[in-house]
Amino acid sequence: MTQIMLEVGSNSLAPVQSAIESALADLGYTIEVLQTEDTSGLKYRLADADLDAVCARLATGELSSVRLRSDGADVAWALLFGPTFGSDCPRPWTGALELRHTQYRPLFEQLVKGKDLDFVVVSQEETLDLTPAAITSTTFPWNDWRLIMAALPSGSAQNQEWVIRAGPAGGRK
Repeated sequence: MTQIMLEVGSNSLAPVQSAIESALADLGYTIEVLQTEDTSGLKYRLADADLDAVCARLATGELSSVRLRSDGADVAWALLFGPTFGSDCPRPWTGALELRHTQYRPLFEQLVKGKDLDFVVVSQEETLDLTPAAITSTTFPWNDWRLIMAALPSGSAQNQEWVIRAGPAGGRK
């Protein structure tokens, strides 16, 4: 089975956290954290707090990433990244999920209904590792071989519409 990845991003943490919580609704999960000073080794450690408390630490910069390992049949894991996770290029707040099935459409459509996210991307095998410059409907890598489907906002904040397009992998599942 093809590995399906779903990636979301925003200029603030709350919409990304909400998207992850929505995807993990009714699933048990274990929370692991990555201290900001430990990013070179990517050594996640088991957290002794709930997701809200861990995200508060992520927002202060004490943590650079949070990993949620799921016990459920739908999601294998989720990651939350702070803007400074990749020291080479500041990014928006980002969340990534590995789905254990190919039925991504209901979750994709649910996430696009909200207007708080800056992008919702479904890809195969791995995330697209988007840079801030690529997160507009005109600069997005629409032809990336991994892209199944993406939604990016277009228009002003008051009149925001989603540009939703399938990618090259959109016909394969």
